[in-house]
Amino acid sequence: MSERPEPDYDFTFKGHVVTVENTKTFASGFQKRVIVIDSAKKDDKYKNPVSFTFTKDHCKDLDGIVEGMEVEVKGFFQGREWTDNRTNETRYFCDHVCYRTPRIISGVASK
Repeated sequence: MSERPEPDYDFTFKGHVVTVENTKTFASGFQKRVIVIDSAKKDDKYKNPVSFTFTKDHCKDLDGIVEGMEVEVKGFFQGREWTDNRTNETRYFCDHVCYRTPRIISGVASK
């Protein structure tokens, strides 16, 4: 049996885990879970915490990932448009959506 080819991801991001949020379930049944990863090195003057979203069945991919681990995530940019009905102002948002378990570079996964 041959392996499926790896998709063309929009990004790869490496860094240490700042936090892993609990899964949030919305009234519609949609689920999402956020991980924050900082790519800054120890001697960098500024931090670079970036949030990444795992959705639906992929929320469980963050089980065992804990603060301080060095990980790599791959994913896609997902943009959306939103218009405020009160002001008619349109805003644009971008999520970093991941569909694979983070690759652990260093650290030990919790059970």
